[in-house]
Amino acid sequence: MADASDDPGGGGSGDGTYLLRAIRNRGIRACFATLYDPAAVARATEAGVGAVADFELGGRHGKTSGEPLRVRAKVRAITDGRVSHADVRRGRYADFGRSVRLSADGLELIVASRRLPVLDPEIFLLHGVLPERFPLVGVKAAHHFKSGFAHLGARLVTADAPGLTSRRIAELPEPAPAPPCGR
Repeated sequence: MADASDDPGGGGSGDGTYLLRAIRNRGIRACFATLYDPAAVARATEAGVGAVADFELGGRHGKTSGEPLRVRAKVRAITDGRVSHADVRRGRYADFGRSVRLSADGLELIVASRRLPVLDPEIFLLHGVLPERFPLVGVKAAHHFKSGFAHLGARLVTADAPGLTSRRIAELPEPAPAPPCGR
């Protein structure tokens, strides 16, 4: 399931919590990548692998990001976030920055310190997550994820939660007025 409304590749903040919260509230066992939150990555890195800590994830970029998601999570992995794409950009590298894997409430979350769309399972694999073992795989992306994840299941769904890259244009916030032109 793609969180297309918060696609970093299209200008989304990457820290939207609407879809992730809906998955959690329904008690669905899932893996999700990536939530952009450098502060959470720093906190998890400081705590170390194996530590359990309280986090407020995402929701830092205004109304379109939603509220931070509060979780008590176990730090499962800390990586440099560098992957080599296996599908749509085969052989090209992506750098998600320092990234961590957090386990909380039946979710395996990959939290990154850089904003990038997730195009294939490589960021999951880097953190020791095998997406095919989950009934739901969530990614921050809009379109290009489809070829990278097609082999995992019969249904590829694009969600349209609130967010900066939502297709519901009428619900986007009004832009700030332009400053007056000088003469």
